Amino acid sequence: MSSYTNSTPFLNRSGFAELAGLDGLAHGVKTVVDQCDHNIPHTSRRLIDKALINSQELLEKEVGYSFTPRYRSEELLFRGQEIIYQVYPGIRAVNVKEKATLVQELEINHYLNQSMLSTEIDGMCVITLDGQYYADPSDAVIRGASNGAVYKPQSVNGYPYVDAYGNWKVVLDKPHVPPCAIELSVAHARYAWIDVTGLDLTGCILIDPQSGKTIPYMVDENIPNKILVYFWDILSNGFERRGADMSKNEYYKFLTSVNLVRIEDEVQPSIVTFIDGETLLIDTDDAYTTVELLDAGRGMVRVSIDPSICTPTTRKVKSITIFYATDPSLVGVELERYSYDIQSAIANKVAAEIIPGDCNDCKIQNAFIRQAQQPYSEIRINQVTGENILNLKYGNLYGQLVFGEKLASLPTKKRTITL
Repeated sequence: MSSYTNSTPFLNRSGFAELAGLDGLAHGVKTVVDQCDHNIPHTSRRLIDKALINSQELLEKEVGYSFTPRYRSEELLFRGQEIIYQVYPGIRAVNVKEKATLVQELEINHYLNQSMLSTEIDGMCVITLDGQYYADPSDAVIRGASNGAVYKPQSVNGYPYVDAYGNWKVVLDKPHVPPCAIELSVAHARYAWIDVTGLDLTGCILIDPQSGKTIPYMVDENIPNKILVYFWDILSNGFERRGADMSKNEYYKFLTSVNLVRIEDEVQPSIVTFIDGETLLIDTDDAYTTVELLDAGRGMVRVSIDPSICTPTTRKVKSITIFYATDPSLVGVELERYSYDIQSAIANKVAAEIIPGDCNDCKIQNAFIRQAQQPYSEIRINQVTGENILNLKYGNLYGQLVFGEKLASLPTKKRTITL
């Protein structure tokens, strides 16, 4: 048993969407820069998160270690008074479980600027976009604050250009002539932002207050006191089925707040399950058991028990459940080196097992899923090794083949020790 609350999966839905060329479409969100409608049905979209976790857990089971920090528990069969077990490698601490504490509720700002006025320059209406947020001025969604009208940047008379401060100077398409004093709201096509001034984010995650899901966030050292979240990661739970079209100003479909939660260790003694005659009993008194970490990298622990727990003589220990936390940095595997292979393995297996949508204008997006869903009978040669395809262990689709091939390239840490 393991907990995912303390971290997002190694590959979350946004990461899958990026590999597949889907961005917000994998979440049912169409941004103003997308060129096609939602091409993954709701019934398939809602299964992506679960499929990503299941694929990661299968991959971790095969290689024998975790890719993300995790809190785990394992029930160990017990004989005698002391035994050495090899559990999951990379043990950071024993006798601990996850403790989640609400730090505070944070407001999500959909607009980077909610009140901005354009300036008349050479008979044109010009605004300044913060270059820290906008690498491309076309990512700016500029609307009238009162009427919601869309104003698009124009390429005219040397505009847009970057000024001496690294900001974009942009000419609006309307009104074409002054007066320019219309109040504007400016959002990013992909990101919302959260003010975290004065907050220590160490050990903290963002939790959707509606669904309880972890929301990934980005920290940019060039943007102090703010964190960024993808709009598609904050789609309100009630609109997941219908999705959202940001080109239609459907910002009301996104969360307006999120919970900042700090994850910490909490002491959790082992649980002893024993049989007294024909009765199954459980004891959580840590005075009876000791769990000692012998080798963090290999995941070796020594579990010992006070023999007095077996008094009277009819009482026998059946098993001991231990609790521990793992950290992949302690495993001894350079995960950064294998990061792409792990992500590719997970993404291809998930793509092979979901139903694609129809979108004639989304050739790149659909290509990833279509290729992953090709049966082996249509692919005579393994695209990775050049050999004939024979391995059917994970299924008969190309994405499942890639999963198996990427898995074969990863170092393993098999559990072999029980003394």
